Amino acid sequence: MDSRTDLLLVDDFIDLLNQLDDFLDARDPEHHLTIRAIGGFSLMYHEQETSLTMLRMGSSDIDTLTKLPRNVATMVDIIAVNNGAPSDWLNNRWYANHNFNEELERFIVWEPTKYGFRHITLLVANLEGILLMKMRAVCEALEFAGYPANDEALAAELRTQDVMDVVSLLHFFDVTSALDFSRLNIPSKIDRTDLLLQYLINAGILSS
Repeated sequence: MDSRTDLLLVDDFIDLLNQLDDFLDARDPEHHLTIRAIGGFSLMYHEQETSLTMLRMGSSDIDTLTKLPRNVATMVDIIAVNNGAPSDWLNNRWYANHNFNEELERFIVWEPTKYGFRHITLLVANLEGILLMKMRAVCEALEFAGYPANDEALAAELRTQDVMDVVSLLHFFDVTSALDFSRLNIPSKIDRTDLLLQYLINAGILSS
């Protein structure tokens, strides 16, 4: 693991999870933790297993829809300090801030990974589920920034990484035009997909 950067690769995260597994084995061997990973880590994992081509250099954390008991959170903190890793390398902050309720979770298929642990089950969201969540993040940023009227606000609100992830996933699903985009199975829970489509066309990412 390179202590000079906060961006970690899949193997770095697996090493940290192996250490967490050892902690659980030594301190709480009856506990089993199921990690439901979303976001960058899941995308990098899928890239290893499929023809998905990412624009990512790494990820700072494993975003997860998982409740972390206090003792597990303490173990995560200790491992971060011991390895010079980000303090929230196993990150459920968004999930916790929303009372452990993710409205899109019912649309996600959780896929097993090839990694085996004694006290941890590591699952990753399927690519369709990740696309939905990434699209929602971009839609919310566009709406909050008042797109397309306020370019300055958009620069402050829109995460470049989210856009890059959406672009990579749309390419994987052969979405190259507005017509292809309209055929995506997008739950009605995602508001303002019209703004996202307009942004993708204006940016030259999709053809009209």
